[in-house]
Amino acid sequence: MSTQSLIASPTLNSTVPASALLAEARAYLGVPYQSQGRDRFGLDCGGFILVVGRRLGITELEILGYANSPDGVLFERVLREECTEVPKAETRPGDLLAIDYGKGVQHVAIVTRAEPLTIIHAKRPRSGQQFGRRGVIEHRLIPSLQDYICWKYTFRIPGVVCDV
Repeated sequence: MSTQSLIASPTLNSTVPASALLAEARAYLGVPYQSQGRDRFGLDCGGFILVVGRRLGITELEILGYANSPDGVLFERVLREECTEVPKAETRPGDLLAIDYGKGVQHVAIVTRAEPLTIIHAKRPRSGQQFGRRGVIEHRLIPSLQDYICWKYTFRIPGVVCDV
């Protein structure tokens, strides 16, 4: 498995407003879930972050050859190397939520609203199929939901500035 960087900083001295990041992310609403998907035919959580970032020139979220179940240790390590961890209480639009279901960070979502906490992400269908309906969705993160309960860290992408 490649350990190349998942997230690279934007071009030198450039910034991207969180509003632009969120607009680009919302353009993918409804795209179906597909493990290792990297285009409008299907996306997984990493692929979603990858394509949104690439469109804005701020991310390189690619691990070649990762399995259907992501390597949570590697995913977390790269997020720590390339992004800045911030306290959960400081979570703002444009940040990434790192979610740990028990095997390290295996899921990531983009925060679209801080109050109430709302995210957009590529979510596996409830049935556990590799391709299905859930896909890219935006929803409020309710404290009783598994994604909220398993939310472990918040990371800020270098160059993304909150303007919403």
